Amino acid sequence: VTERGTFKQRLRRLLLERETYLNTLAVDEAKMRYFAEHLRRYQPGLLFGHAHSLYLFAAYVNKNFAGAIRPNGVISAAMMLHDWQRETIEKAFGTKVTNRYGCEETSLIASECEEHQGFHLNADSVYAEIIPDPQFTTEQGGGALVITDLTNRAMPLIRYRVGDVVVGSSRLCRCGRGLPMLEKVIGREADYVLTPNGQLISGISLTDHFATEIAGAGQVQLVQERLKFLKVRLVPSEGFGPNSQQQIATLVAETFGAEMKYELELVTTIPQEASGKYRFCISPVANEYLRELAS
Repeated sequence: VTERGTFKQRLRRLLLERETYLNTLAVDEAKMRYFAEHLRRYQPGLLFGHAHSLYLFAAYVNKNFAGAIRPNGVISAAMMLHDWQRETIEKAFGTKVTNRYGCEETSLIASECEEHQGFHLNADSVYAEIIPDPQFTTEQGGGALVITDLTNRAMPLIRYRVGDVVVGSSRLCRCGRGLPMLEKVIGREADYVLTPNGQLISGISLTDHFATEIAGAGQVQLVQERLKFLKVRLVPSEGFGPNSQQQIATLVAETFGAEMKYELELVTTIPQEASGKYRFCISPVANEYLRELAS
């Protein structure tokens, strides 16, 4: 459990929001154990997190704290929730996972209900269109999602292409809400990075650092093929120069430790995944570690 923010913000979380969180920018087994002990003592009403972070913690709980943590609900957000991740999370916490879909620009776009059979669009706040795009999907009703924000009066977004591929539906959900439906969302993926000292760092959390703190970085992708080596792929834009390269060196050392070596690869483009998103972080090393952790 890691504290963040000012004293006033921490006090508000403690007394009003009663929020505790696990910092996935740097997590290892010791921190997960401390977090699990805390949740076993103070049973949570709700667990909320990135899909791959919930899966990581659930795999650890299944192995070390089976049956000890029983929240009233679990909400997954920010990235794709695979069926195998859902199964592990539900086994760990003894309750169904509610998958939620949104983006930074418009907040909530769609969410599962208690039926867990597709997503209800947040039609009160966003107007959604699906533009067929055979480059990414040929599924009936599938295509690129385009959003018009109905509530943002300061900076309207009209027919904004989110960058995700979705599959729409004309069916009505058994819950009776009557909201328009998405059958599924093919959204973003980002692996963890495993540091040489054994910490896992969330790829989603890393985007705020590497994507925004390097001058002249049009796009960035991290690829970890060996424990102590990263390939930093970067599409340079206006403003990229020697200072940018020093920023990369500092970020790698501060984030992953002095043992982590890296190579900067300047490219003209970073290909999109089948989802239509750019995959920020790829790490077979961390994925293998996670499989071992869950076994």
